[in-house]
Amino acid sequence: MVRKRRPRGSRSAARRLALICEDAGELPFAREWHRRAAADGDVASAHDLGFLSYQVGEEEETVRCWEYAARGGHAEAAYHLGLFLQATRDPEGAEAYYRLAAKSEHPGAASQLGGIALSRRDLRTALAWFERAAVAGRLDDQRMAGFVCVELSDSQGASHWFGRAAASGDAESAFNFGLLLIAELGDLQGGQHWFRQAALAGHRRAAMELGGLLSATGQPHEAEKWLADPPPPTWDRLAEPELSARAELAAAATGRRGGVTLKVRDLTEILGTWDLLTRPLRDHADVVVWLVERSGLHASAVEHLASVRTTILRPGTSPWPTPSEVEHVLATARDLRLRLAAR
Repeated sequence: MVRKRRPRGSRSAARRLALICEDAGELPFAREWHRRAAADGDVASAHDLGFLSYQVGEEEETVRCWEYAARGGHAEAAYHLGLFLQATRDPEGAEAYYRLAAKSEHPGAASQLGGIALSRRDLRTALAWFERAAVAGRLDDQRMAGFVCVELSDSQGASHWFGRAAASGDAESAFNFGLLLIAELGDLQGGQHWFRQAALAGHRRAAMELGGLLSATGQPHEAEKWLADPPPPTWDRLAEPELSARAELAAAATGRRGGVTLKVRDLTEILGTWDLLTRPLRDHADVVVWLVERSGLHASAVEHLASVRTTILRPGTSPWPTPSEVEHVLATARDLRLRLAAR
């Protein structure tokens, strides 16, 4: 991207026009004005132009814009370029841009670097990165910091991070905090409290543990309630890094300029479910037919799931799904998992 020097006011005006066009839904005009502002050195417009290019499938311009903005000090651009490189199976390039973003204290970049260190079993480094992300209030990273503390036999640290995330409503952390209180301190009352909080939030394993604990402490009636009707199992698998990156990019793209942000966890579950169920296939040409025959679901439901998956993986093939579409497709994905697991 060649920078053409013009008066600063001209650059600011171009950016304002770009944002006005974006808000009005006039995206071709928005791209042109962002392009003009970026050519004059506006890294924020370069970042925005990268997203507008990404959502129509123009990946070369996406990379060009985000690289330009990242080198100009725009941390979000560096982070999103890292995600894009991760999604396109360039882990070394992704790590380099995560590190660039982390220099500006980007919590998402710290989280990604924590995951990279953890994959290398460098637990101390992983913990340091996760804690940098956790202090920004990210529940997933507070939970991950707790897990790493457990690996390091640091029960005090694990208690701190699980407790902090649990108090903010994270069901998985509440469950693990309950386990920790019982195992390390013999605190059955505290364990029962956090198991109940997690179970009320829909955590199946917490409900089962709560039922067992209530039975053991002479409360059979409430125990029966949880054991007889526990919440359905939730998605707790780690998706492939490139799928997680695509999910996060799609969520970021949909949440721009007042849009309704799709949930990264939901999009990851959609992509991860498809990957999990179709992994045994050597030939994916008739994968929809295969899933329909194996599951007994209506073909239109599986085709809709396939369509949304394609949109997340290859932006520009069709408009982003709406929240109601995602909810419908999630139901299909969960039904598929249940039906195929029963076979």
